Amino acid sequence: MNAVLEFPTAGVTLIIPADPLSGPQASQFKRWMEGVLPDVRQVVLDLSRVEFIDSAGCGVLVWLHKELLQRGGGLTVSNVTAPVRAMFDILRMQRVLHIQPPASAAG
Repeated sequence: MNAVLEFPTAGVTLIIPADPLSGPQASQFKRWMEGVLPDVRQVVLDLSRVEFIDSAGCGVLVWLHKELLQRGGGLTVSNVTAPVRAMFDILRMQRVLHIQPPASAAG
């Protein structure tokens, strides 16, 4: 699993996956996150390097969201690429996850 883990501000962890979140890669990402979870509560997941996600990947994001909520934290998804946003729209992921709008729409 290729990902960057950063701590840009106190209490917030920035995670930047660099692989598709589908099939085996989604499983690898979940296993990687299981190792990271004990040390984090607030996560910003930057998907700018993820060009593909399938239902397995979306399931991992929902799992991560629920795990963080149970720990008193939360998940924010940012910098979503167009193909990933299309899948999020199909699955209505915005009903479950906090997805930041694109920078051009935020201003």
